[in-house]
Amino acid sequence: MLAFFRRSFRDAPAPEARADQWARWEAWLAEQRKREALQKKELEADRTRISIVVWSWSRDCVTEWHQIDPPKNVPRDVRVWLAGLTVREIVTMASAGDASLRQHIYGRGELISGVRMVQPLQPMSLHFPPRKRKADGK
Repeated sequence: MLAFFRRSFRDAPAPEARADQWARWEAWLAEQRKREALQKKELEADRTRISIVVWSWSRDCVTEWHQIDPPKNVPRDVRVWLAGLTVREIVTMASAGDASLRQHIYGRGELISGVRMVQPLQPMSLHFPPRKRKADGK
């Protein structure tokens, strides 16, 4: 029985539908790769923006030397984390820079020493110590 089918289809031309399907598959796959690359680029840009906003917030807290509400334009989990940080952690973040902060927030690379990981923290009221006043003439 198999010999009959082999003889029947031996001289049959190869279907062109497969070549057409293959070309469509390749085009679809190329489109998917472009879409994934664009999504990855947008994700990295968003993460960079968030780390700059968080760094600016920590820098503003240190500059103004009082507690500022966490920024609204960052994800909720980051806001909850920021609300529970201590003064020492905020000062450390302000001096670390946005690149280190991006690695710390998204868990890529080393964590900033002395700053807790991004996690839900209980909101706390910050009490900044009084600034040291410089003596006149010294």
